[in-house]
Amino acid sequence: MRIDRIETVSELEGLEHEWQALLDAGRPPQLSMSYPFVLASAATHQPASAWSIYLAREDGQLKAAAFGTRSSLAVGNRRIPVFQLGADVVTEILVDPALQQEALSSLIDGIMDREKVPIVEFGRLTEPTFQALLRSLKRSGLRSTWNHAGYGYVWDATIGRERMYQQLGHDRRAAIRRTGRRLFEKFQVEVQHLSSRSVPENLAWFDRFVDLEASGWKGEQRTSIRHRPGSEAYFRLAVAAAARHGMMRWYALVAGGRALAMDMGMQTGRVLWVPKTAYDEQYSRYSPGAELVHQLHLACIADPAIDRVNWISAAPWLDPWKPDRQQYYRLRIYGRGALGRTLYAVSRLRDALRRHVLARGMDLENREHRFQ
Repeated sequence: MRIDRIETVSELEGLEHEWQALLDAGRPPQLSMSYPFVLASAATHQPASAWSIYLAREDGQLKAAAFGTRSSLAVGNRRIPVFQLGADVVTEILVDPALQQEALSSLIDGIMDREKVPIVEFGRLTEPTFQALLRSLKRSGLRSTWNHAGYGYVWDATIGRERMYQQLGHDRRAAIRRTGRRLFEKFQVEVQHLSSRSVPENLAWFDRFVDLEASGWKGEQRTSIRHRPGSEAYFRLAVAAAARHGMMRWYALVAGGRALAMDMGMQTGRVLWVPKTAYDEQYSRYSPGAELVHQLHLACIADPAIDRVNWISAAPWLDPWKPDRQQYYRLRIYGRGALGRTLYAVSRLRDALRRHVLARGMDLENREHRFQ
């Protein structure tokens, strides 16, 4: 396979339709590697010279692609150069499933060769990509270490309404119905949903969302889209590009023209991703955020084009709906050079010492219990 590197937004824009076609062939297509998110990451990354996209082609056809940024890692008193792979949300590689092992091996080898770094790292991989990468690394002879990187929630939208209500349980089901009834009766709330390719329409909803999110605790803590440097430009680009590809899905509870809660959704394949949520804290006693989660789940059950809802994070307010956990992994790949081999050896030694200390601590604790 031929490995190419691009480093400008204009080159990426020329790949838009080819990129999205390869994404749609994924199982399932990953939001973080969709063209809108990669475009937003490339166009807003600072410094602009610190990112590259690697492409694997066979007979001129795009077979794999990876977005990465250059950073460094502190090891003792040294800074070691690292190439960090993946755009935001969940770090993945775009790859043709028919040539997965060959394409992944070629791409990782190409990145190692071109970047001249001892470490290539994925910060947050899903299980299928993690396992595929481990197989390709075994094939190529590259060494790696990994650890768990938290988990997110994925909800099954094929279970039907009756099963959903059973999973909620009597008390939670009654609470949702009670707060929902109060919301709808007291404020004449309506559920609104936008699924449109119109960029102006989607950006208008985006502006409403940004205003709503900034009005609450995220605004106070300066973690909202509006208050995080570069975040508004990033999401504005992502929303506009996602709208053009028919990916955008908005859900809202609205009373008198005012949004009480909003969820930003994007669909790839048969999965609805929800990267951002917001609600009006003045109505918190009526739980508008939880009510919108419920309404979104009902809408997805009724939508034959959606099988799963990926909430990306594991927010505790989603627990009543019994979502499945999706484990994430951090994977570090070491180069074949002397520095890469040394760093791998040091990492393995550190992990062995940590396991020894933990085991020793548990042994001492057991001995203490014996004499109590």
